[in-house]
Amino acid sequence: MDNKTSSEKLADYVYDITYDVLDKRVKEKVSLLFLDWLGSALSGANTNEASILMRALNEQKGFGNSALIGYGKQDNATMAAFINGFTSHIVEYDDTHRDSLYHPGAPTISAALAIAQQIRASGKSFINGLVAGYEVGIRLAASVNPSHYSYWHTTGTIGCFGAAASVASIAELSKEQCVHAFGHAGSMSAGLWEFQNDHAKSKPIHPGRAAQGGIFAVLLAKEGLVGAKSIIDGKQGIFAAMTKEHSLKPIFNRIPNTYVIEETTIKVYPTCGHTHTPIDAALDVHTKISKNINMINRITVKTNSIALKVAGNQNPTTANEAKFSIPFCVAVSLAYGELNTKSFHDSMIFDPVVRQLMNRVDVISTEEFNKVFEICRPTRIEVLMSNDELITSEIKYRRGDPENPVGKDFIKNKFLELNISNYPLGFLEEIFEFCRSLDQINDMRELNNILAAK
Repeated sequence: MDNKTSSEKLADYVYDITYDVLDKRVKEKVSLLFLDWLGSALSGANTNEASILMRALNEQKGFGNSALIGYGKQDNATMAAFINGFTSHIVEYDDTHRDSLYHPGAPTISAALAIAQQIRASGKSFINGLVAGYEVGIRLAASVNPSHYSYWHTTGTIGCFGAAASVASIAELSKEQCVHAFGHAGSMSAGLWEFQNDHAKSKPIHPGRAAQGGIFAVLLAKEGLVGAKSIIDGKQGIFAAMTKEHSLKPIFNRIPNTYVIEETTIKVYPTCGHTHTPIDAALDVHTKISKNINMINRITVKTNSIALKVAGNQNPTTANEAKFSIPFCVAVSLAYGELNTKSFHDSMIFDPVVRQLMNRVDVISTEEFNKVFEICRPTRIEVLMSNDELITSEIKYRRGDPENPVGKDFIKNKFLELNISNYPLGFLEEIFEFCRSLDQINDMRELNNILAAK
């Protein structure tokens, strides 16, 4: 009889993931996810929130060899992981995993890059670590959700485990040390949704602290500090404390034959993921109504209850609020036939046409869409025109989801579009080439030579 805890089984899995056994498509996926993460981190470094963070940490920063993305500087691994985890999540453009309600890249890559540069790990070791981190994080997130998501921001809580798994792999911990690292990660898991209720800006702290916590967990375990072996499924562990219901099936199902990292969604809009099928549907309707925007009487958006709760803001007044507002995103998409980073300037948020359309939007949840929430995110938009014509569109899968993927060219163009106004094209092209040849890199500190020359 197998008496191993979930942590022990996951440690076995981390230990069994080696570069040589990874499929070529998995390795290519890692390179694209890394490029996508770098795009968000570079862009996030140029925001007001990042400026606040850097001022707050001014006297805390130290010395090291781990890159602070967007600053051309380095710091110690724990500080770099926190800063990069924070900045890579600010613009709401970092990757996500639909079925687990989790952003794996921000905590996992931030931790993995920081430790890889600290110990001069190779690109192959880095790739291996990212796969381990994504696999552990996504599988564990899927096991606790959707009930966990009612109060806890999965990216902050489970992100600490994903970060710890990636760092444990890169730092070559033993299985026993990895188990102890998971025990410490569980004690550092945090991130509450309350910030949403008064539109606070705490959200990027969650992946930052998760990335930092993952490194701390590994360093402590490597030096011999014992962690709880049953932190996941013990009587006072993650399952017991943070979920109303959970399942072990998502963790261990399809191991070792499937890599869930391949199911990661590349975001095509810089907004909360719950707004994406509403945006897709609104853009589709836009093509049907042409320029007859002034004929719109009523807009009904049918979605699921979680989307309504997280992104139902009817009257956003800031860019951050607008990114969590289905009415705003739908109004912009209907009015102008596009939604991108430029859509979140004050000129658009308070645009008279957008405001008028927002006032005509009703967002409702349906039992039909609630039932399929764990496998897809359908949205149906019904637009009633002044001539009583009803124009509709229903989208089942978001662009960027594994069932509706985007290609390499889109990811590169997204990376450029996010950053071309702040960085020279040659600098961005060098980063792209670094990611493309990741498996040929002997020392991940080589990235610092590019970043310092911006």
